[in-house]
Amino acid sequence: MSISRNIVCLSLNNLELRLYARNFEKLADEAGLSKPMVLKQVVVIADKILNSLETIEIEIPSSSKFIGFICERVERLKARII
Repeated sequence: MSISRNIVCLSLNNLELRLYARNFEKLADEAGLSKPMVLKQVVVIADKILNSLETIEIEIPSSSKFIGFICERVERLKARII
């Protein structure tokens, strides 16, 4: 099964990953799933990632720069979907 080219836009120069609601809607279509259900699950997973990052930061204090990067990306994704 091939993944749609529209799902991910990866720029190797600045390692920027751009995902939008339309990417997940296309994924839902290709998988035969409900678009609203898929978008809802993306937000649920994003929230789980954000909650996990808080735990990692406490356990590994030197990871704050990496965690900040991930947090920023996940928040942007949520803003694009909600």
